[in-house]
Amino acid sequence: MLIMALGLALSAWASLLSADSNMRLAFSLFGIIAFAAALFIYIFQVPAVIV
Repeated sequence: MLIMALGLALSAWASLLSADSNMRLAFSLFGIIAFAAALFIYIFQVPAVIV
């Protein structure tokens, strides 16, 4: 979950930058990569609870 929070923070920071900034693109890409990595970890490495 911490990785997903980092991706959300990077995306929020990117939204504050001007549209012409290259850092906006970089922060957006890093945010998407962090979200995808966290989603992969959550789906494939967190054990399911079977009742």
